[in-house]
Order: sequence, then structure tokens, then C-alpha cells
Amino acid sequence: MEAPEPSDVQYENMEHSGLDRFMRACLVSVCSYFCLAVGFVLISLASTTANTVKNQLGSDSTPSTQQCSTACDLYCNGTWGLTTMDRDVYAQCASSDVMANGTLCAAEQQYCQRCYCNEAIAKGMVREFRYCKDTIKLLLLQTSSQGMIVVVILLINSLLVFTSRRLTSFEKHHTRSAEARSLAQKLFLGQFLNSALSTIIANAHVPFLQQLLNGTAADKIFFQGIYTDLTPGWYKVVGRSLVVSQFVAALLRAFNLLVRWLTIKYKVRQQHKCLTRHELQESMRGPSFELDHRYGEHLNQVYVSMLLSGGQPICYLAAAVWFLSSYWCDKVELLRMSHRPTSYGSDLSNMVHNLLPFAAVWHVGFALWAFSLLGVRRSKLITDGFAALVLRVCTAMAAVWKDATSLSPQQVTERLLAADSAHLLILLIVMVGSLFLKVTFTMWIKAARGLLSLVGAINDNDEAELSGAPEFPVAVRTQLLVGETSYAIQAQPNYAAAFTKMEDTAGEILVQVVMKQGAQKLADKRTEGRKASQQQQAQPQQQQQQQQRPGPRSASELDKAGPGGP
Repeated sequence: MEAPEPSDVQYENMEHSGLDRFMRACLVSVCSYFCLAVGFVLISLASTTANTVKNQLGSDSTPSTQQCSTACDLYCNGTWGLTTMDRDVYAQCASSDVMANGTLCAAEQQYCQRCYCNEAIAKGMVREFRYCKDTIKLLLLQTSSQGMIVVVILLINSLLVFTSRRLTSFEKHHTRSAEARSLAQKLFLGQFLNSALSTIIANAHVPFLQQLLNGTAADKIFFQGIYTDLTPGWYKVVGRSLVVSQFVAALLRAFNLLVRWLTIKYKVRQQHKCLTRHELQESMRGPSFELDHRYGEHLNQVYVSMLLSGGQPICYLAAAVWFLSSYWCDKVELLRMSHRPTSYGSDLSNMVHNLLPFAAVWHVGFALWAFSLLGVRRSKLITDGFAALVLRVCTAMAAVWKDATSLSPQQVTERLLAADSAHLLILLIVMVGSLFLKVTFTMWIKAARGLLSLVGAINDNDEAELSGAPEFPVAVRTQLLVGETSYAIQAQPNYAAAFTKMEDTAGEILVQVVMKQGAQKLADKRTEGRKASQQQQAQPQQQQQQQQRPGPRSASELDKAGPGGP
């Protein structure tokens, strides 16, 4: 087994055994499932609200412009508008099937108010606000409920970045590459399930799941979807929410970059409050460029775009906008804001290489069902034997969708073998078979190589020998060896702060003590100097006073001076 690079080892996690890390991984899996369940609950609540409003508004039965102009009298005296009698009749029929006089409303009279209000809203007629206030409220509620789905998707995706990083750190991986691969996988699976699959399942009509929840507290919350197929209504509600969330996520990348830039500017302005050299260095150091969660987010965008693009080509544009914004934002952040990123091994790139082919399977499968919605004759590529085989498979699997749709096995077979979808079915079979063989043979080849290497039959060396490569001591001495040259933790730049911080702190304390002692000694010397100078200045004055003062006299001198003498 090839040893990891010294800079890739996380020495603080080496004390955790394999059993300990396995138990931690199991606990992290439970927490991850709980986070996904919370996300599904929030998306189900938003979807249920949107469907309830949609049923109240009756958007599926909204008449066309031709129906409105044919069935409803929307003109008064040659101009567009309603008479007083028509306004009352249309308003009563919109809320009830019976008018005030007891007469039953005609079918077309029940949607005439909606026809008039839709046209009035489009023309911006403010004076009709009171008459159309019910329709306006329902339209606003429907728009806000669809926007709530987008907000919930983006909010949960942002929380998944935070929770996945904390959970992955709790697993205590021995290498940074393994930790980065685990984080990218968790983030990709969580965001893909939340961004696409949870939203699709929450809006799907699944009667057998609804029956399981009958009589429970979650009866009116989960699995209340109304869509049994990829109808135009599904694209208006579910597909629109998913596409809008992709575009908004691309805009949030630029917003996050702006927030990081403002944070750096704030830290620079607060440098005068730093008390130690370490705090000053941290204030001047940019944020870390995290490559692992970017892999997960990019994979999620690829999978969501590939899944929906078969029926919604605008997803290609959404993916292009995402990667364009990611390119420029990451370029600015890496070159002008962040410090040097951590170097990883090949785990991340290998993970992406292994997962990307499955995105094509999702793409072809969704496109197959979307294209087969329109009834088209059977493709000329399909033989009778292959059609009989597909019919047997559909008959055997009819129990899977019998409660979700009214399609019979024969109808499903006709959809799959139609001229606009048969080539996709063949491509899907080829892709699934190829990936199955690839994964299976790869596992068997690895197992066989490991067994042969264990018994000594082969030398399982993944790296080819380099011709003309210098020996290890020569490469180290001549600095031809790229990377760290020692596994000692003291020699790793990522752990330099663990050893220099205490030394810097002790050095700073020592410097402060020495400076304080030096200042005290200097103050003492200055005090002694002032005292010495004062004494020197006082000595001449004392001598002069002593000279001016008269000395003692004898008794004969005092007798000569007499009584009046001095």
C-alpha cells in the first residue's frame, strides 16, 4: 500500500483506531439521514402549500384566451369591460354554483371573473383591484408558495455545507484526502437528494404511500403530490422551481464572494486591536480556499442539470451560468483573497471520475420518459422479439407503479418503444450494462491482484519505474524531490503554529519582562543622577554661606569692643 504524502497526514487523528472511526462513521450516517429527513419535511410542507393553493386557484382548469372571448361577455358598449349585472353574476358564480336568485350558474360563468381579472391584471388596471382582490391574493399566494420551495432548497443546501463539514471532521480521518473525499460525497448526495429527488417525490402522486399515512399526524403533509406524469403542469410548478433554484444558487456564489471580501476588509480595519504577533498575522491572513465542498457542489449541479435537461433544455444554460460564476468567483478568491490551499491526493479526482458516468444514466432515463409522453407509433428499430421482451419486463414490474399511475403494462411498453424514445431506451440499456460490467470487473480485478500479491505471485506496484530517476538521498540533497522530505510533525507547515505559538508567547513575555526591568533600571539611574546633581549644586552654596558667617571671638576682643560693639 502506497504511503500518503507527509503533508496529507492528519497527525492529531492518528490515535483513533479503525473500530473507533467505524463507530463514528455509523453515527455520522445516522445524523446525515436525519438532516435529509428534516430537509424532506420542509420541502414537503412547501410543496403541499403550493399544491393546496394551486387547487384553490384551479390553475389546471384556467381557460384559454379563446375560451374567454367565446364564452364570456367582456365588452360593454363596444369597449373592454363588464356591465354591472355581469360583474355581479360572474362574482357570484366564481364563489358558488348558485346565484343569489337561486339560478344555477353555467359552466362558463364560473371562470369568467377569472378571465376578466387576468386580463385586468395584465393591463395594470388598478381600479379593478377591489373586484379582483380574491384572484390577486391567490396568485400572490401561489407565487410565494413556489418561491418558498426555492428558498427551502437553497437554505437546506447551505446548511448541508456546514453540517457535512462538522460531521466529516467528527469521523477523524487519518489523511486530508480521505476527509475531503468523504465531505464531497456527503455534500453531493445530500444536495442532489434535496435539490432534485426530494422535490420530485414530494410533488408526485403516490397513493400507496398516502394510504400508509392515513390517520396519522403526517396524513396531510407528506406525499400529497398531484402529478402522475411529466405533464405541462409539472414543468410549470416543479420544473420551474428546480431551474430557478439553480440560477439563484449561481447568483449566491457572487454574493458569498462579496461577503468574504467585506469580512477581510473588516479584519484589516481592526488590526490596531491586535495584542500579539499571532493575532496580527491572522488578521492579515486570508480565508482558506476549501476545495472539497466545491467538488460536492459542482457534482450536484452536474447531476441536477443532466437529470432535468432532457425535458428542460434551459438547465444547460443554468449549468453554464453556474460554472461561469464559479470560475470567476473562485479565481478572484484564490488569487486575491485566500491563502495557499491545502494539497490533496488523487482521491477527489478519482471520486469525480467514478461518479460522472452515472449522471448520463439519469439524463437518458428522464429524457426517455419525457419524450414518450406524446403518442407516437412504434420505432422501426424495434423488432417483435425485443418488443415482447420489454412487455414481459413491464408486466413483471407493473406492481411498482400500479398505484401511482393508471398506465397498463401495454401502454408503458408502447411509450418506451415509440419512435421518439426507442433509441433512448436502447442507449439506456447499453449504458447501464457497460457501467455494470465496468464496476464488476474492476472489483474482481482488484480482488485478484490483491490475492496474487498476497501469495507473492506478482509484485503489485501501481507506479511504473522511472528510467533515469535519481536515488532518494540524491534527490533530497539536490532538491529535486518535490514536497515534504520528512514525516516529522514539526516539519509540516500546517502544524507550525502548534510549536511556534508557545515559543512566540514565551518570547513576547520575556521581552516584556526585560523591557520592564530595563525601564525600571533606567528610571532608577535617572533618579540617582538627579539626586547627585542636586547635591553638587548645594555644595557651593553651603561653602559661600560658611564664608559669609563670622567666626567665634576671644574674651579680649569682646572687652575692647565694649558694650556698644557688635
